[in-house]
Amino acid sequence: MYLSGVPLIAVWSMNILKVDLFAGAGYYYLNSNLDYHGTVSAHTWSLGWLAAASYTHPLSENLGVAGEIKWMNAVENQDVVMTIQVQLVWKLLEW
Repeated sequence: MYLSGVPLIAVWSMNILKVDLFAGAGYYYLNSNLDYHGTVSAHTWSLGWLAAASYTHPLSENLGVAGEIKWMNAVENQDVVMTIQVQLVWKLLEW
């Protein structure tokens, strides 16, 4: 069994006490393949949402290290994933 999903989500964000909070809603394009006594493939769109929070620790004026936790949910299929990431953040442009 293999399942992949591609999110197409409109995301809103805000900064509260140096923590960035994210929330969004949209669609997930889900692709599943089952290989057992034959092969079955299915593709579908599912409504879904995400919630996330991140904190960036500055290393210099343009560079930082961030930690992020993200919860993504394709509601119709009840497919949920939670990720924890460490990111190197580089501020390329600011206006």
